[in-house]
Amino acid sequence: MGVRITHDCVTLYCSTSGWAFGPVFEDADQAEAFLEWTKKHVGRDLRLLSDEELETEYRKWLSSTAECRECGDRFDLVEDGSKLICPDCLETALEDEGVR
Repeated sequence: MGVRITHDCVTLYCSTSGWAFGPVFEDADQAEAFLEWTKKHVGRDLRLLSDEELETEYRKWLSSTAECRECGDRFDLVEDGSKLICPDCLETALEDEGVR
């Protein structure tokens, strides 16, 4: 526990104030996926959310998306939550199998 200087992870920050906020992401793709999800599901500037509100949205994102076992990208889960690969990888797999 304590203050850390990051060299290998990604955070969100306000480009106006230079202030970092929110969760720590493994990479820029993961952070971008979260930002895309919040555009659809939150509809507010994330800088206006309290720490608690932002954490709630982050947890919602984690529980409503999954990491593709093939490419590692995050994608929205289907209703039953049983999908393990993203639509792009599924399409490629079906093409490779001659299904499409």
